[in-house]
Amino acid sequence: MQAASDLRSAAFGLRYLAVTHCMRQEFDSAQACVRESLALWRAGQGRVLLPYLLETAALVAVGTRQHHRALKLAAAAAAQRDEMETPAPRTWMRQLQKWLDAARTSLGEERSATAWSQGLTLSVEDAVAEAVGGDSASEPSLAPGASLNGLTRREIDVLRLVASGNTNKEIAASLALSAATVERHLANVYAKIGARGRTEATAYAITRGLLG
Repeated sequence: MQAASDLRSAAFGLRYLAVTHCMRQEFDSAQACVRESLALWRAGQGRVLLPYLLETAALVAVGTRQHHRALKLAAAAAAQRDEMETPAPRTWMRQLQKWLDAARTSLGEERSATAWSQGLTLSVEDAVAEAVGGDSASEPSLAPGASLNGLTRREIDVLRLVASGNTNKEIAASLALSAATVERHLANVYAKIGARGRTEATAYAITRGLLG
């Protein structure tokens, strides 16, 4: 019993490390942690941990632009949570949804729905295999600051804060700007990156490593 508990603790620790690597745009390292964590999960089980591991693998998939795979993994995790009746903590779900919104924006509504439906039907073994099988080297993410469509430093600051979930009022307070100035910067950002709102702007920020 103690051995299984130790394995689960180690698996949780590796999962937290994988999330940290994702935030730093270190997706090869994140995927390695996911694989190792899943190996420990197999040995120690502990069903509650599995959805977290699948969701973390989904973050890696978004970061490496494997958007279809990301939504399949997230859907498989959602199915596990529904079956166990154990919803994820709100803070984690808010973070996860930002990444999944980036995937949905990239795929479009129809392809996103297809990927989600496929994920809901995955068995536990198939879901784990999907999570283990990711290879970030095949679809490299953009480096932080790359291809930023002529955004100024201040516009990048505003975009980062938008992607982090801040309101215009909060952004104004953080950057010591007026609300009108923030609105002007945000309008410029939308025009330069071709975004139609905060969701698309957040997707743009995530795929360019601006949240690292």
